[in-house]
Order: sequence, then structure tokens, then C-alpha cells
Amino acid sequence: MNEAIEYLKDYASAQNREQTRLQTDYYKYLEEEGDTGGESLEDHLNKYGKAFDESTAATDEMIQALEKKTDAKLPVDLIEFYKKIGGFTGGGRLHLDSVRYIIPDCQGILSLLESTEYDRLESLGLPDGIRHTWGNSRPELGRGNGGLPEDQFDEISKEYKWFGSMHDGSYESGLHFTFDQKSSYHLFYWHQDWPADLKPDITFQGPVAELLKTCIEGYLATREIDDDEAEDEEPSFDFELENLVTWLKNTLSKKSS
Repeated sequence: MNEAIEYLKDYASAQNREQTRLQTDYYKYLEEEGDTGGESLEDHLNKYGKAFDESTAATDEMIQALEKKTDAKLPVDLIEFYKKIGGFTGGGRLHLDSVRYIIPDCQGILSLLESTEYDRLESLGLPDGIRHTWGNSRPELGRGNGGLPEDQFDEISKEYKWFGSMHDGSYESGLHFTFDQKSSYHLFYWHQDWPADLKPDITFQGPVAELLKTCIEGYLATREIDDDEAEDEEPSFDFELENLVTWLKNTLSKKSS
């Protein structure tokens, strides 16, 4: 668990350093073109210089508040993840990268549940979690009224609790992370053009940090360099979640205990 958490921290730090380097170079280009708009390098980097968001380590009070608000018992290792790393939200800001992780920290989830904005999180139930990542614009995943039958919506929401997702550059599909009340993790791959048939693609029994580490390793293993890039340009990558899901099915079945 600790080794995987350190891996996640190191990965985010390396991505942030690369983002800072790229944005510093970009600012120099804007400066040469006289097009900084009066913005200083420091202000520019404050806006665009990090690939991963800063997150807040959870306190016991935050954990208790989240469990009370959602009537869900968090897995012990997910609590440890929230306390040691907070959240893991970022990626997709480098022009050469096309994956984005959305794992809000404990306080972030509480804020989303209490929000009145269009992209609020209605509950930790899987359908509401997926709808949140689409700005709550997927009526086919709603409860009744043309969405999922009410009993099906309630059953899925009770069984699978959403805590984050992973997306490719198109944002047309997502790999959604859930836990159940037996401390198992279930991954759902869903595309916006598919029917709302929510069945887990992958089940994993092990630390959540190890699950996320494996997802990163899978991304790095399945992405492909864009052959259209000129030789003197920074490389960019093509990445499809469907290829990652196939890779994860093979890899996580070996890691699951």
C-alpha cells in the first residue's frame, strides 16, 4: 500500500514538473511574440503550471462526515488513501498527454455532494457518479422518467459506490471506480453512445492505491505515439480507454487476491 501511494505521489510530481517546463517554454514563446497580455511568468504558471490539482489529506472528522452523509462504510484502505494522499485529480493538461484522472479528495466529494451547481454529485451511487462526470447531462442514467427503472437505479446505487473515474482525451467514455460494502473494487467502462447497461468490467480485491498504480501502468503500456508529429516536436500520444480495459482485465486478474 505505502509503495503504491509513493508511486502515485512521484507520478503526479513528475507530471507537474513536466507541465511547468512546457508552460515555461510556452510563456517564453508568448514573450517573444509580445503576446503575454501583461501576465507575468509567475501568474502564468500559477494558472497553468501544474498537471495535477493540489489535494487535502482527510481527517477523521472528514471521513466520519462523508460516511454519515452517504450512509456508506468506506473501505479501510480507501480511508488510508484519503488520509495519506488526499485525491488524485489531474493529467490531460499536457499537450502530449491524453488521459485524465478524477479522484476527488474526501473534502472534494463532500463539497460536490453539498453543491448546488450543475455538476453537483447527487449521491455516491454509480449512476449519479457517471452523470456527474458529464455535468449531469445523461438522462438515460437518471432514476425513472425515461432513465433507468427506479428499482434498477436503486439497486445499482446501493451496491456500487462511485469515488472517481479515468477519461481519455475525447471525454466520450469513462472508466469509473466504485467500491462495495465488502471492500471490493469494481471498474465500469461506459461510453456515451452505449445503452445504460451498467455491469462491472473488472473486479479487484486489494488496496485502492495499487489499483490506481496499475491503471497508470496500463495507460503507459497502451498509449501510442502519434506518428503525425514532426521529429522536432514534443511527442504526443493517442490513447483509447477500451485498450486499457483489455490490458487491465489481464493484469488485475493476476494481482487480485
